[in-house]
Amino acid sequence: MQRTHLLRRAAALAALTLAAACGDDDPAAPPGTLTVAASRSDLTITQGLSDTLTLTITRGGSFTGPVTLTSSGEPTGVTVTLASPTIAQGSVSSAATVTVVAAVAPGTYPITITAAGTGITPSPTATINLSVVAAQVADFGVSASVDTVNITAGRDSAMAYVRLSKMGGFAAAVSLTTDSLPPGVRVAFADTSLTGDSTRITIRAEAAVPASSFDVTIRGRSDTTTRTDKIRVNVAVPADFALAIEPDTMTLVAGTNGQVRVRAMRSGGLADTVRLVLQPAPAGVTGTFGTPSLGGDSTVLTIATADSTAPGIYALIVQGTAGSLVRTDTMALTVNPRPVVKSLDIALLPTGDSLSTGSTDTITVVATRTGFTDTVKLTTDSLPQGVKVTIDTAGITGDTARVPISVDSTAVPGTYSIRFIGSATGVPSDTATYTLVVKAAGGGSSGRVGRSVTAADAVIPARRGRTSVTPHHSALRE
Repeated sequence: MQRTHLLRRAAALAALTLAAACGDDDPAAPPGTLTVAASRSDLTITQGLSDTLTLTITRGGSFTGPVTLTSSGEPTGVTVTLASPTIAQGSVSSAATVTVVAAVAPGTYPITITAAGTGITPSPTATINLSVVAAQVADFGVSASVDTVNITAGRDSAMAYVRLSKMGGFAAAVSLTTDSLPPGVRVAFADTSLTGDSTRITIRAEAAVPASSFDVTIRGRSDTTTRTDKIRVNVAVPADFALAIEPDTMTLVAGTNGQVRVRAMRSGGLADTVRLVLQPAPAGVTGTFGTPSLGGDSTVLTIATADSTAPGIYALIVQGTAGSLVRTDTMALTVNPRPVVKSLDIALLPTGDSLSTGSTDTITVVATRTGFTDTVKLTTDSLPQGVKVTIDTAGITGDTARVPISVDSTAVPGTYSIRFIGSATGVPSDTATYTLVVKAAGGGSSGRVGRSVTAADAVIPARRGRTSVTPHHSALRE
């Protein structure tokens, strides 16, 4: 049977050869024609992938033979594989597979398909425009829904959305953070780990943030890949002011005064007058502003205390009002008591007398103390001859001391001044003078020999001075 098939095939080929020979000799036979066409003249393939198209030939005239297909112009890394490099007689098409390896650079490359047949000159061609595109890798991007936001420090906040774009089959979570922010600026994400398409971002500036403009960088990170976007933030400062007392502490002695400076520190373009008052102060303390309606930056506040102001530490509050804005500041005032001046007054009762030789008398020394209670030491100087004053060495512990004075026979008649000196530790000394008239024996005396005199016999000065002690009896007798 196989032999019969071979015989039939050989006979067919002989018949075709004879027919062709006869055709060539026949001048009336039409010339042979051939065309080739691709099912797609533009072909786009991603790096690392391939695609298939169909190449079709059209025979015409007397041409009916087989056709050989070839390709040319492919760049390195691109191959064209023909399912049937030779299209046999009676067949009209062949599949062509174009393969692009990953290393082929993206771009457009023309590929020429040539069809060759016996007796066909020139060989027809078809062009395939191959576009190689980059292979997509798993990736993502982050973007803010706005480019710029405006906020007022300490009052409002701005809200926007952060969008996540995915490419190349990216499906991982993206963590969201921001770069370093200015002090007092806060940024919060509704979701810090983003798997969906978007999340909310809130931006806020505290009251202390100055007027400024800056960028908030939104940073999305997945594994080792980081993508960023920025939002421009403009911070405005509201019209406001703050008070400051400089210095904020003061120490005064009762009955004195001092000054501090009160500053109105304006912000946000505040131009209103600031009205200043000292809130109710303790008894005996008053405050006077150099400029109670402050249009500038500062004024002087004078704090005055009365002699009667109780010692202590007081909080003085200065209040400033500008429109609906009310601000305060506090200073600490320490009031110390007035210092007590220690003093000593020495007075004598009587301030003088007349004694005969051989007689005695008693002098009452009155010590008036101010600001202390210590013992007063008493001494005398300038004693004349024959006159003796006996002073208790213990000093004056109370208000008075009785000091005996005697005149012996050696005393020379005459008038003498005897100074009594009172002293105590830390107190200026004081003196009082006793006038002694010495008379000769038998010349008459005052009759005061041995008489007891007490403080009730004198008017004691109420304050320091040299007011004389006024005895109720005659001080001098002739």
